[in-house]
Amino acid sequence: MTHTEVLTLEIRPYATPGGMEAFVPHVLNATPQARELKSARSGRRKWTEAEFFDDVRRRLPSDASNAVRALFDAVSQSASTLSWGTGALRGSFNPKYAHVGERSPISVFSDGALHMNGFWMDAPYGARLKEAARELFGIVANERNPEIIPVDLWVPKRQALQDELARLLAPNPAEPGEP
Repeated sequence: MTHTEVLTLEIRPYATPGGMEAFVPHVLNATPQARELKSARSGRRKWTEAEFFDDVRRRLPSDASNAVRALFDAVSQSASTLSWGTGALRGSFNPKYAHVGERSPISVFSDGALHMNGFWMDAPYGARLKEAARELFGIVANERNPEIIPVDLWVPKRQALQDELARLLAPNPAEPGEP
């Protein structure tokens, strides 16, 4: 029963001088320990590289785990900064490139999911990233969502993905078809 919490709710009536009534709920038996436990179960946390890769190894077979590490190594060499996610259930890493903008063009999660974030990137990077998701994986999302690439789809094409990201995220990316 550690995942169950029973609370008592009291509804207190209040009257105003003008005759209006307001009913205000008040939780009676929420202990500080119960609040802390609930917060810890549902709360977000800041992941670290070690925690992220421990979670990757627990969740994924070795070939996929190695692919996540290889992609991380490749993008972290070229990224301006790298941020770690705050997910409650899975971690993520998010490389950022100063010349592209403040947001990360991709997010890689500890369950192996890859988000190509063209939907929030500035031109020309956003359109090029969305096009790369379509060409490499056949996945297209609407203009307000990332292209979500399952681990079993991107791992076999990891090198092509890395090459395309390097081309797209270079300070002066070449147009498609240019060397």
